[in-house]
Amino acid sequence: MHQGYVTWFVRATQGEDPPVLCWGEGQSDPSAIEMAANSIHSFLYNDLESGLLANLASARLGTRSFRRLRFEPEQCPRCGSTLAWRGVQQWIQGSTDTGRARMEADCPSCEGAFERWPDEPGSRLTDRT
Repeated sequence: MHQGYVTWFVRATQGEDPPVLCWGEGQSDPSAIEMAANSIHSFLYNDLESGLLANLASARLGTRSFRRLRFEPEQCPRCGSTLAWRGVQQWIQGSTDTGRARMEADCPSCEGAFERWPDEPGSRLTDRT
């Protein structure tokens, strides 16, 4: 399970290497369960091949960025007020890929909206307004 958005599971009664099933929040049919992979082995192998390690690195770098911002607040490029940051996880419905960590910020003074990809070295603040 990843923060309540998607759950992967197996039915232990289906043998040594059972299919991996997936349920995700926001699916059109809340009771729908999809097959994510034919077996645990293929699920783990496909995740490694499709970027699971990159996603974990993205989340780790996002966490580091948030920790830094607690001690070194970032100022709004428009008005100089302190930005209020939050983390957003990119996720594509129906996909088992949890995506990349993205940071979004709002300026309470000028109502500006900004974002940054913390896993990109030298990522600059992008204006979303």
